[in-house]
Amino acid sequence: MTQVTAQKSYLNRPKAIGITVRRPQFNPKAIKRHYFANSPVMSHLLTALSSTFPIGEQFFCTQCSKRSR
Repeated sequence: MTQVTAQKSYLNRPKAIGITVRRPQFNPKAIKRHYFANSPVMSHLLTALSSTFPIGEQFFCTQCSKRSR
């Protein structure tokens, strides 16, 4: 059995430029578990939609912010 030593591709990626690491300025434990109307169903639905459609959500937020200017 031969052993293949391939370097992992993520080790060769370029360094991120312009990304600043920030410490959160809020207490995560203060956030309610069911943040939308104290409803677990609606909270999980909104969380699922946000994670399922990130590109559409980004487009929507961009368009709303352009319209409000």
